[in-house]
Amino acid sequence: MSADAGIGRLAQGARSSLDRRSLAGLAFWLTVSVAATLPFEFTKQWFPVTWIELSRLLMVAAILVSTYVAARHHEGLARDGLMVAAFLLVLTAAVSTAFHPSTTDLKALASSFVYLGFALTVAWNIRNVRDLWIFGLAVVGSAVVVALVAIVEQAFDTYLWRGDMIKLDRRNSTLGDPNIAARVLTLGLVTLLGLVLASRVLTRRELVGVALVAAVLGIGEALTQSRTMWVLTLLAIVAWIPAAALWRRVTFIPMAVFLVAMVTSIVALPFLSSRAATINPGDLIDEASPLSPAAAMSIGPPTPADPLISMLPLDGVRRYLIRAGIAMWLDSPVTGVGLGGFGEAMSGPYQEYIPPDRRNATVVLIHTDAVRTLAESGLVGFVGWVVFVALCLVSVFRLLRRPGWSRAAGMVTLSAFGVILLASQLAGRFATEPYLWLLVGVLIAAPRIPAAAGRLTMDVRDGA
Repeated sequence: MSADAGIGRLAQGARSSLDRRSLAGLAFWLTVSVAATLPFEFTKQWFPVTWIELSRLLMVAAILVSTYVAARHHEGLARDGLMVAAFLLVLTAAVSTAFHPSTTDLKALASSFVYLGFALTVAWNIRNVRDLWIFGLAVVGSAVVVALVAIVEQAFDTYLWRGDMIKLDRRNSTLGDPNIAARVLTLGLVTLLGLVLASRVLTRRELVGVALVAAVLGIGEALTQSRTMWVLTLLAIVAWIPAAALWRRVTFIPMAVFLVAMVTSIVALPFLSSRAATINPGDLIDEASPLSPAAAMSIGPPTPADPLISMLPLDGVRRYLIRAGIAMWLDSPVTGVGLGGFGEAMSGPYQEYIPPDRRNATVVLIHTDAVRTLAESGLVGFVGWVVFVALCLVSVFRLLRRPGWSRAAGMVTLSAFGVILLASQLAGRFATEPYLWLLVGVLIAAPRIPAAAGRLTMDVRDGA
């Protein structure tokens, strides 16, 4: 298939989606626009309050339009185990809210319902393999923009936006936190691998384009200086090796190009080399410092989890945050301290776990989502969290067992979910990660698409 033919089929697919009943077409493209703008956190500067940004406005619009069209035409979603688990995750957080209204972050609670609505909106709007292809392209395209902005920032020693999380000379691109920027780039890479794996044929020109995209993503990943994501991205690529070897060896090309671009950047740029040399941030802290891993274990009352925490390769900040979270859960084991209440609790009764010289300017953003769930929502929320994670994995492996396009979709969802889940245990942001809910929407939609519907190319024959 020539490049011109591929572009023609893409245009034909876009027209096919637009040819739906007008409001249904609007709902679809609004939802795609959300996927394409999720990384553009800098747009919150355009609005009077910082919790509004472009993708969130588009998300609400997509939910409202899709809900209206679904109700008007009686086109609901069939009940699905993962859908039930997603509802359970949100409702258990609401239970904690009911018991702790004074400490609950109402914005966090409202966001959880919006994200659930977004997942259902994605699931409702994906009807065929072509729709999946368009969503994948939107994710890859926005990740390329993130990488290019990071490269420009580095070349001209500037920032598009210095978010609140920026304390060091690291490239955050269009996002507030460079670790989140790195996560977006990794998700873009695994989506690119899925598109290549599912492609029926790629011309030489198209392969060059794929390699160029992979190189840009690799350089951008290096510039974020996110050591956690460097490791997780390597693990994701390793997980793709069997799929590439068994199903489509050309997938090794973007994998290799990405790795070469990232490693070359790290080796060639001294500030990246020094960052890579200290892969465990705890190694940078003197043992006598209150923030050292050892000192963090002796501050505040002991917890039953201390022996296990002391064995983990974590810096002092993460250790004292986990210990405080365990203490919160033990004091309120059933419902926790309230959704979003961890920070307030750390600044109040659990301040004794913070090194004394840091109590006026402390880090209260817990980096371990499993412990955050226990601390804020107790056992009620943790059960919902475990069920949700389990059902996500069940849905992923069901996709992997199906033939055709499902294998590529299964590999994308497996590696993307794995990255999000593991990263959330080191850098937080699991239920508040919008890409997680995009992923959930895809997993809910996938079983409705026939396994023999074709591959994730524009050369599909499902007629939808």
